[in-house]
Amino acid sequence: MNITLRDNSPLPVYQQIHDAVVQAIATGQLAYGDQLLSVRAVAQELSINPATVLKAYDLLKAEGLIVSHNRGKTTVAADPHHTATDLDSSNWEEALLHLLALGRAQGRDTEAILLTARQQLTWLESQQEASHV
Repeated sequence: MNITLRDNSPLPVYQQIHDAVVQAIATGQLAYGDQLLSVRAVAQELSINPATVLKAYDLLKAEGLIVSHNRGKTTVAADPHHTATDLDSSNWEEALLHLLALGRAQGRDTEAILLTARQQLTWLESQQEASHV
């Protein structure tokens, strides 16, 4: 998995790392059991502080997407298509509500929000299909 940081992004670096891993899982680039690079390796690769990577990994763990094992090994926690829990749903719904509210606050109407959501879901599905070829 390749993580590219955008200097001009309004998102903090840890969030960009988090989002890259989430997207890789959602598109099938990372699958259940796949090992992630260590915190130290990611920090060295991106020339950033390890605490920044750790913050991203901690958030991913809290969301149930990755798990740490003995000796610092970190893997994708579970197949996202078969393990949704009430806690996962609550976190997901809260994040979705935040994004919907942000869209509204920025002046987007319901149709524009739904159109964008459909486009992004279509893109994710196309990436998922491409990763299974």
